[in-house]
Amino acid sequence: MEDEWGHDLLVLEGHRETVRDVVIFQSGSMVASGSSDCTTRLWDTITGSQQFTFHEDSFVTRVAFSLDGKKVASGLSNGHINIRELVTGSNTELVMAGQVRAVAFVGGNSVLASVHDKRVQLWDVTSKEELRRFRIKPSGTGVFSADGKLLALVVRGSVDLWDVETGTYKGALCPNYVTGNFFDPIAFSADGKALIVVSREQVKVFDVSTGEQTGEINFHLHELDGWGAVEAAAIFGQTVAISFSYGMIALCQISSATVTRVLRQRGPCALKVEFSPDGSFVALASVDGTVRLVNTATQTNLTREQPKPSTAVKLRFLPGGKKLLVSKQKWDASPSFLCETWDVETGTVTQELETFARQSIETLRVSPDGKFVAVQPSHGADIQIWDSPLANQVANLKGASRFTFSDDGKLIALHGPPSLQVYCTLTWELKFTSKESSREPVKFSQDSRAVLWHSWKQVHWVNLEKGERQLSFPGPYGTQTGLSPNGDFLAYTVSAEESTHEALMVTVVNTTTGQTREIPTTGQSMDHWITFDSEGVYCAVSARGPNIWTLDVRKSNSMPCNIRAHGSTHQDSSKMYVEELAISTGGKLAALLRETMAPDFGNIWQIHLWDVQTRQEVGRIGLDYRIFNLAFSANADHLVSTNGRLPLPRAIISRPARSCSANTPDDAQDCLYVGKQWVVQGFRNIVFLPPSYLASSDSSGRHTSSMAVPEGIVAIGHESGMVSLFEFDLKNTYKVRNRKLT
Repeated sequence: MEDEWGHDLLVLEGHRETVRDVVIFQSGSMVASGSSDCTTRLWDTITGSQQFTFHEDSFVTRVAFSLDGKKVASGLSNGHINIRELVTGSNTELVMAGQVRAVAFVGGNSVLASVHDKRVQLWDVTSKEELRRFRIKPSGTGVFSADGKLLALVVRGSVDLWDVETGTYKGALCPNYVTGNFFDPIAFSADGKALIVVSREQVKVFDVSTGEQTGEINFHLHELDGWGAVEAAAIFGQTVAISFSYGMIALCQISSATVTRVLRQRGPCALKVEFSPDGSFVALASVDGTVRLVNTATQTNLTREQPKPSTAVKLRFLPGGKKLLVSKQKWDASPSFLCETWDVETGTVTQELETFARQSIETLRVSPDGKFVAVQPSHGADIQIWDSPLANQVANLKGASRFTFSDDGKLIALHGPPSLQVYCTLTWELKFTSKESSREPVKFSQDSRAVLWHSWKQVHWVNLEKGERQLSFPGPYGTQTGLSPNGDFLAYTVSAEESTHEALMVTVVNTTTGQTREIPTTGQSMDHWITFDSEGVYCAVSARGPNIWTLDVRKSNSMPCNIRAHGSTHQDSSKMYVEELAISTGGKLAALLRETMAPDFGNIWQIHLWDVQTRQEVGRIGLDYRIFNLAFSANADHLVSTNGRLPLPRAIISRPARSCSANTPDDAQDCLYVGKQWVVQGFRNIVFLPPSYLASSDSSGRHTSSMAVPEGIVAIGHESGMVSLFEFDLKNTYKVRNRKLT
């Protein structure tokens, strides 16, 4: 991938998550960066060495140098500002509420200005006294001029200018233009005389003293298709540096309003661009956790992308990892879709299936035993069943919006509307049918003898050998069901209408004896999950609140263990949702995936881990992407999901301490996971994925990347139709071989 990126002057590595801000000291010798990994770092721009690392208690949103370079201020997402003396190492903390949107030293070293969610404040750095406060409610970002004397704020779609020292409102620029959806939509020139305003397709330049527009740079949609949207920009004299979402960095002249030089065509997207004082290089705050310094004299030839012959849409490995299914959209005069079978070792197509003119492939699924491939062109269309080499179509099943294979691949269930049908894959005979369709994917027991589903008003339990047993309960809203792997126990929740927020009632049923047990909880009726461990002994239920209840279903008199899960440490979180729940074999550990809605940071996913016996949280795993089908491994030393395998924190399974050497193998290196921007091996980010290497998600939001973890292979689709195979050495060192299937 690096061959697309051009040549960076320096790549400063140290941050573990997205870099949110970068600023260059006026001498050009030092760079400060702030990241979502809750650290502020200072770098030497000559050697690239890291000079200081400061650990914060929240995301770093803004950084700033004092005029003499002896202080650096870090603005955090929880509203706090830390001011460090670089000579003495002392820290002055200013405690406020509301995310820091901008921070700067005003006219020197002793006065600090900051922008928060509802106000602008000036502080005496030495005494920590508030000098002035402006009552403003910015709707987007804010930026100070280099000397801190001018402030530009995005307020209700326009850019307002303020004199910071006097608190005087100077007027509005570009009314009803800025949407506020960009991380850095405005920027001052170094002398404070010009201001640029960024939108998705253009950059406008304004004279600060007169408020008049002095330039405009537009990009056409056909250009943006290959470059991505405009993300950030910086100005130096008559030159504007622009960052695009696909990683391209371009220089434009205001006078000609055209791209005059491409510094880099591909690479990690930069959320902030900053010119050095002499304009010789730009600093980029990158989503891959690096700070990149790019020489402005660099010239990369801009190659226009040819029309795409096809796009890799969905990828699925056959069991064993030696065959790969790829569905592609062909961009011909009449768009069509096809499926291909690739031999992973030789990189050749072994079978091609021309399919579905003018129809997309909604679902591509392989049966667990690897014998069949199910293809559904669109939601509700007939399901075509092919043998795994895609040589022969063996069945065409009608009348289903969704379908589910049993664990052994011997059964397939088609569910509604208007009915539920279960077929035997050995003979393709209809084994069971019901007029009551399922509202969620059905659940098969491991031996394929039982099936569980629920409709609007009933839970349905069918023993496919003995006949149907039906259970009725009131309340059509928010019901969830769980089935033990051996089919001996089922559990379901009864909740009231979502608007009432009434507590959950959990019912556990012994499917052999018919004995039922009702367990009241204190959890809210919204966003709850229910699951069993791999042996079918322990049942776990979670609900928004959030709480977790675990129960030994074999003991009729056992009391549920209630774990109170505390809220996220992220200070700005406003809503948290339960997304996945898992319990380890033996019921010792519980894992809960929660989504946090955080202002200006989007969705944040974390896996919370609890010790069930002590009821204490024992660890968290941060994610950059929504995962599905979360579960513990058999020996509970890692988690598995549709995106791969995630190692548990060392404190939980007593791993030895990890060496800091990049050449030392990680003790969890056999775990591979595909995130939104990284392929992660063990505890380390190994391969960064530019946007062009990320195939689109399917209708459920699942990542279309596919993995064969035991063999150490990751396959990822490319927008050009190419598929990249990353082969990892899981035993010794971090060796990656990248092959491309075209």
